[in-house]
Amino acid sequence: MNCIHYSIRPHYRFEGPWIANTSHPLLLIGNTADPVTPVKHAINMAKGFAGAVALTQDSSGHCSISTYSNCTVQYVRRYFDTGDLPPINTTCPADEMPFGPDADEAGAVGVELMEARKRHATIAAALHGAGGGLLGSAVAGGRAAAGWFDQSTTAMWEQIRDHEFRAAFLRIHEPLTLCFAGGVEKKPYMNKMQPYRRRTPIWLDCDTGHDDAFAILLAARSDEVDLLGITTVYGNAPLENTTYNTRAILKAIGREDVPVYPGASKPSCREAAHAPDIHGASGLDGTDCLPEPTVPARTTDAVQAMYESLNAEPAGTAWLVAVGALTSIAALFSKHPHVVDHIAGLSIMGGAVGGGFTDAPMGTVAGAGERFGNHTPYAEFNIYCDPEAARAIFSNPALAAKTTLTPLDLTHQFLATSEVQKSLLYGSIKSGLSEEATRSVTPVRRLFFEILTFFAKTYADVFGLKEGPPLHDPLAVAAAFRHELFIYSKGSQSEREHFTVDVVVEGEHGDSDEIRSGPSQCGRTIVQQSLPGQPGVTIPRGLDTPALWNLIEGCLGGVEAAS
Repeated sequence: MNCIHYSIRPHYRFEGPWIANTSHPLLLIGNTADPVTPVKHAINMAKGFAGAVALTQDSSGHCSISTYSNCTVQYVRRYFDTGDLPPINTTCPADEMPFGPDADEAGAVGVELMEARKRHATIAAALHGAGGGLLGSAVAGGRAAAGWFDQSTTAMWEQIRDHEFRAAFLRIHEPLTLCFAGGVEKKPYMNKMQPYRRRTPIWLDCDTGHDDAFAILLAARSDEVDLLGITTVYGNAPLENTTYNTRAILKAIGREDVPVYPGASKPSCREAAHAPDIHGASGLDGTDCLPEPTVPARTTDAVQAMYESLNAEPAGTAWLVAVGALTSIAALFSKHPHVVDHIAGLSIMGGAVGGGFTDAPMGTVAGAGERFGNHTPYAEFNIYCDPEAARAIFSNPALAAKTTLTPLDLTHQFLATSEVQKSLLYGSIKSGLSEEATRSVTPVRRLFFEILTFFAKTYADVFGLKEGPPLHDPLAVAAAFRHELFIYSKGSQSEREHFTVDVVVEGEHGDSDEIRSGPSQCGRTIVQQSLPGQPGVTIPRGLDTPALWNLIEGCLGGVEAAS
């Protein structure tokens, strides 16, 4: 059950899906005095979900959701930070009311409340039976107040705006569902609230090129993610370039508050590989819209920064997402092996399975025929960069069991077609746009459109993929917080497949055309399906393409709204 807005009024009714996967669903119900939204509906709802808490307010209908109290906001923030409830019988004054100071209206509200209070004993008993409690309120001189009258509940009710909810949710560390019911029509901002999930803490390790830019956009601008920080690594370009590109993208999307730490500049036992044929010399060629970053990169050691940030999150909550060479990631788990048990998971963009794992178009290189790798006929670029680091990660049984691998076989199903490119540029797919409309495109959309245009050209030139380039890296980010958008088995979706993954470390390795087109299989991922019930790496086979593009579109819209 994932929602932040539910109403029992027919025209606001939330119809699902009801996903009862949270340990503490919380139904926030108002309107004890409003027969249109009776409390009994809240009680019945609470009884339908294990561990549910139903809270209601001693209030007339239009006060319940629309009243705003700064005092209450502070108590809610304290609850999210410490778990402490307000002292019993605490009363918070209202700072904003849904109705004006007219005495007749305020007086009518008072009469409604007096009648409703005759039913308090029955309501309170039923709420306790559903694991909930009753909030008191008072109306005096046209001002209402909400009070806390039950310390047995597991969370508290309050009335704060959407952005306040999102700020507060950064501190929630256990599953919690917030659902409203009541007269939300009095405040337009409440009507716009969408189903909301607890933010997932994510640390991103990237080698910012064209698809990495979209991974940063998704991680930094999704309302469902708390981006803890970014470490950069060599790969698509040298470390100096990937670090600059990361800072510039954060500047473009208004998230320079996210700390950036330069990481590994080369593998531990090889020379660094780069991909100028795909990403250009800078790693992010093809656009003049990239702003000059103003916040410098941090000087703290990247591995130490990752460790401290991930370790500061509650156990089992934070994800590490790696969309570049795995050098820094392997160093983290080598230096701090207990982090494996502490994190929720590791999501990697890398590798290629082949052998008909999916029917995604992999492309061809002139004179070389079909392939399943991209940097060589056998190897995907990120794994090829540091095959020893990749092998160390996949050979750790505890870490492998927490790892989701997003290989080329999956990412090549997520193509940025010309229609998608047009949609991202204009906000929706339109035809017959005038020159004036084209000039009105926002800078952030122009930037990401030009990034895609360049990426599309190189993929068409190098791999013959004319339909559009695969956008690899944002899928690894999405896999960390939107698991339901992926297909995890060949047959039934009810059971996930697991795999053992090994990496070929023998053979020639380098950036020359002779080595890359030769017989060496260095960097190849060897994937075998585990026996049913056995742990291993999770490798999705499919994805919900429209939903994932909608996530990215929503992030671009969020940047525009914040500008």
